[in-house]
Amino acid sequence: MNFIYYLPDGSRHTLYQTRVNKNRLLLVFYDPECPSCHDVMMEMLHDKLLQQEVDAGNLTVLAIYTEGNLDVWKTTISELPKEWIVGTDREEIKQRCLYDLKAMPSLYLLDGDKKVILKDVSYRKICSEILY
Repeated sequence: MNFIYYLPDGSRHTLYQTRVNKNRLLLVFYDPECPSCHDVMMEMLHDKLLQQEVDAGNLTVLAIYTEGNLDVWKTTISELPKEWIVGTDREEIKQRCLYDLKAMPSLYLLDGDKKVILKDVSYRKICSEILY
């Protein structure tokens, strides 16, 4: 499902407009105040193979903050890699029930046409599909 997100500079974008490198988009719905989100994000941040794929242009990472505290989001943006696209949906996804966000973080692997390849899976499962 398409959704609107906003970058830190306030610019408005949609999932469907998001440019995807090499037909792979890792869509991460997260909350920096969520302990399990923090653990998974730290694993992703320290994964050299993920960083290599992003640096080589083989993968686009779109991290979307889905909660309503914009101050928390703004103060934690700098913790994420500058090569990632980091935005907030201003709670549109939850309000419109666009994605299954039962547990956070919620990871989706999409192709270049934004079709779901893997839905709400572990980071290790994502890695087995795209990195190893």
